[in-house]
Amino acid sequence: MVVDLYEPQTLALVVFGGFVALSFVVYLFSAFGIQEKSYEQAVAEQRARLEKEQVQQREGKRQKRKQFFEKKKREREKHDSSPGILRQEVAQAIDPYVEEVEQAPPSPPPVKEEKVKPAKKPKQPKPPKQAPVEEIIFEAKPAPVQETVAPPKETHTTKSKPPKVVEEQVQKREAPVVHAAAPPQASPAKTKTKTRTAAGDGEPPALRGKPLISAVKSAPLKDAEIQQLIEILLNRQGGSASADDWVKANQRSDPVSALKKQLQEKEQALHNEMLLAQAASQKVKELRHELNHQKEHSGSVEAQYKMKLESQAREVEAFHARMQQSHESHTHDTQALQARIKQLQSMLDESKVDVVNQLREENNRLKTEAGHASSQKEQLMGQELARLQTELQKVQSKLTSTEGQLRQGEEVRRTLETQNNQFKQQRSSEQREGEAAMSKRLAEVSEGLRKEEARNQSLAQAMEAAKGETDNFKGQVSELRRLDGDRNTTLQAIQAKLKDSECQCQNLEGKVRTVESQLAEKEQQKSKAVQEVETLRKEKDSLQEMLRTQEKRSEAEGQEAPPTANGDVTQTDSAPKEPSILLKEHNVMLADKTKAIEGLEEQLNSSKTELSTLQAVIEQSKQRNNNLREKNRKLMDVVSAAEKSRAENAGQTSETLKDEIQAAIVKEQSSVKTVLEKLFPSVSLGTSQDNKNWLNKFEEDASKVLSSKSSSNSQVEEYVLKVNTLEAEKEQLSSQCQHYQSVLADTEGMVNKLQQSVESEEERFEGRIHALEAEKEQLTRELQGQGAAVSRGGQEALKRLEKKNKELSDQNEELGRRVESAEERLDSAEARLRDRIGEMEKEKVQLTAQCHHYQVVLRETESILNKLQSSVESEEINWEEKLNQTESNLGQAKSEVNSLQEELASLSSTQSQLAERYEIPYMKTTENSRLASDLEEAQTTIETLRRDQESAASSYETTSHELEALKAQLHQLKEQLEAANQRVEQSHDKEEKIEETKNKLSSSEAEVKRVSAELEQAKASLADLQSKVASSESQGEGVSALQKQLAEAKSRSEAAEKEVSSLKEAAAAAPAGGDDGAKEKLAKAEEKAAAQQKELTTLNESLKKEKSLTQDLGKAAAKLQVMLKKTQTALNTEKETVAKLKMQNGAAKEVTKQADGTGV
Repeated sequence: MVVDLYEPQTLALVVFGGFVALSFVVYLFSAFGIQEKSYEQAVAEQRARLEKEQVQQREGKRQKRKQFFEKKKREREKHDSSPGILRQEVAQAIDPYVEEVEQAPPSPPPVKEEKVKPAKKPKQPKPPKQAPVEEIIFEAKPAPVQETVAPPKETHTTKSKPPKVVEEQVQKREAPVVHAAAPPQASPAKTKTKTRTAAGDGEPPALRGKPLISAVKSAPLKDAEIQQLIEILLNRQGGSASADDWVKANQRSDPVSALKKQLQEKEQALHNEMLLAQAASQKVKELRHELNHQKEHSGSVEAQYKMKLESQAREVEAFHARMQQSHESHTHDTQALQARIKQLQSMLDESKVDVVNQLREENNRLKTEAGHASSQKEQLMGQELARLQTELQKVQSKLTSTEGQLRQGEEVRRTLETQNNQFKQQRSSEQREGEAAMSKRLAEVSEGLRKEEARNQSLAQAMEAAKGETDNFKGQVSELRRLDGDRNTTLQAIQAKLKDSECQCQNLEGKVRTVESQLAEKEQQKSKAVQEVETLRKEKDSLQEMLRTQEKRSEAEGQEAPPTANGDVTQTDSAPKEPSILLKEHNVMLADKTKAIEGLEEQLNSSKTELSTLQAVIEQSKQRNNNLREKNRKLMDVVSAAEKSRAENAGQTSETLKDEIQAAIVKEQSSVKTVLEKLFPSVSLGTSQDNKNWLNKFEEDASKVLSSKSSSNSQVEEYVLKVNTLEAEKEQLSSQCQHYQSVLADTEGMVNKLQQSVESEEERFEGRIHALEAEKEQLTRELQGQGAAVSRGGQEALKRLEKKNKELSDQNEELGRRVESAEERLDSAEARLRDRIGEMEKEKVQLTAQCHHYQVVLRETESILNKLQSSVESEEINWEEKLNQTESNLGQAKSEVNSLQEELASLSSTQSQLAERYEIPYMKTTENSRLASDLEEAQTTIETLRRDQESAASSYETTSHELEALKAQLHQLKEQLEAANQRVEQSHDKEEKIEETKNKLSSSEAEVKRVSAELEQAKASLADLQSKVASSESQGEGVSALQKQLAEAKSRSEAAEKEVSSLKEAAAAAPAGGDDGAKEKLAKAEEKAAAQQKELTTLNESLKKEKSLTQDLGKAAAKLQVMLKKTQTALNTEKETVAKLKMQNGAAKEVTKQADGTGV
């Protein structure tokens, strides 16, 4: 059995099954596809990860500390082994002023800062213990001198280790000459001078200028040493150092003063290092504060993300719960429906079984009553036997009557069958009658056609005259075509001139481009010259600064000359002569550059002259274009005059043609009369002037004559064929005339459009040329301004010129493209006109054929519809009678069955009593079996009657629906017939009505296509849903990947923070020499931390985007579900409309087939 999907029950089942399947798939996907970790698992993983990271941090710190201590040891070993850093021996006893120098606060060793944890509060540091610094100085005397120096108070807020005791053992060498020690109560100035003299006695003589310079050049120095030398020289040049710092060549240095100086320098260096360490520690504190702030911010962001993830997980769980609830509700509904169906089936089965059970119960009850009655009424059996026999006879008579009624029912059924056959025969007879009526109608139509043919014979000769007139029209059309050819030639000449002007414009563009390239080269040369001039200026400024510095140095040396009056220390050389040589070379280069700039200005002037020549050429091209425009205007005037003359000639010719047609009609009528008199001399023609009256009279008389003379029919048919051919030729000629007129109107419109387009293009060319002229004037002005401002740096003006030249070239290219597009449009318009002419001719032939076909079909459908209407009415009456009869028969059968059941019950009771009274068991059983068989037969008859009633009711419903559909179709066909009659009456509107029918057919086809398109859209939406589900899965994977990337980025940021803290500790602990490397490492670590922070922000943004995408996908899924429901309802409605349309199309096709059969 084929299942119809368009039925509502099957559609509902299919939709319900699809929804259940989708919900099951979603449940599986949500249950098994998205497996999320619990909160406890996530917390345990985070704890394990934090422990691993802490262990790694501790190991990294230990390794870094080991590396740091190893580097310190190496540096100490190098420091101890280097000869320049060794302590010098003291020759004399320590001056008492050494105590004052040593009381200066020495810088403590670098303090290591422990990493401040954010959870614990930093403890306030305790003040470090004062570490005594012992200096053991061995002299010639046996008793050593120990001096303790009090360290300064520290200003650090962080913890610091107490400084170790520093013991400096300065071993004394044996001095060659020790005369006496300085007195303890001497003044500080005297002690200073004495120390200098003492130091100067044992040192070698100081170096002079040239050997010192050569020694400095050849000595391998470090960056720090070079910086120290520069500072010393600058201090000496500025005069900041006192004259006492420089030792004369005669004097000998005092070792104590030298030691004091070294101690002061060391203390100053320590103080500077302390300041640097304090600044570094402050920076480290700030960085730690920033890192803690960032950590807190990242922790808050992580908490927010965790909250969001938890909320999303809750939403997902809620969604899963909803889906499960919906699935359970659907399953519950399905189970309830199945239970209801089973219940109904059981009810039906029970209703069938209940009847049997009731009969059995009644039988048992009757048996029990009979048993009780047998004990009570044994004495009355004799009297009741006679009564029972009489009742048996009555029952038998009733049974015979029921059998007669059954036979009558069978006879009624047979009569119904005979009536049905009679109905079929009537229908066939009615169809035959309809066919006979159609044949009569066709005969009448053929007679009407003959009359029209007779009328058309009178117009045949008028058509010949019209042929002559059409020939005249053809001549006029050929003249118009010749004029069109002349116009085309003129247009081609104009196009050729336009192409020439375009070529000239292109040549001008090429020249402008060459000029632009030359200008660009000159601009490059100019920019190079300007750059060289700027470099020379910079060199000049630098040389001037050098001269100034040298002059300052020379002045400083001149001021320092008086202290060296003894002749021991002299200035080495005068200022070098190199800056003067460089200044001369610089002046020569400036002169060369000025010459080059003058050459560039001359080239710019030459380019200006070339631009002026180009402007003259452009003006010449403008004059040519103006001349061409004037010629085009003259041609258009000539064309318009020709069109006016043609229109006047056409009006005159149309009036003359009307007069000639009327005269030709009169002549044709007279010639037709003469021909008819010759053909039918026995028929008398009337003298009435009306053509219709005498033609009708002639038709009547001629029909009488033709009935007597059948031999002349062949000649009449030949004349009729000739008349038909002449009519067809006339229609063709008239259609050709109309076609030529429409073609001429179209060509005129196209020519006007072309003329307008040409004028618009010319206006555009003029506007562009004016714009080009204005731009070129601006260019010339800018070039003049540039020539005046070359020395001031006119690079921006040259760039503007380049841009404008490029714009001009682009505009010229656009103009050429537009001209080409206009030519292509002209060609395409001509081709379209030709194609349109051919299509119109073909459509005209098709429309004429369709008109004839539709007339035939409409006539046939009229007769068929009348027959169908009469047959439908008769069928309705017959079916109503049959239904009434079946209902009355059913009522009678039900009443008879009820009476039979009552009688059978009474008979069974009496029979059982008789059997018990007279002991006739065989009779009892036979009677019971017979009664049971009678009951079964009665039930079967009732069931058959019920089935017949149901089938009749269903058939009546189907027939009523069919009748309603047929009535609707009849109504539609009547409307179509009325419209067709109106079309026949209005022959000039036939083509529009045919187009309407075509539009209806196309609309029905469009509806079918629309339904198919909506089906495809539904399929596409399902595919989109699937793709979105897949994309949501991929996005879930992307979210997990992003979470992994976040965890990795966090670990990287923590590692970077550790590196930064370790580098800061190293910077705090490192000496002054390695401070630059530590700073560089700190900067790199901070850059890494910033980059990782950016990665964190980008990952967080990507997570937000993914979450928003998932939300959008959920919304889109809900919207798509709503759209699916809407599309399903729309599909159901469209399917119903399509089924109706198919039914209508099938009925219409059957009607047309029947009409074709009847016509055949």
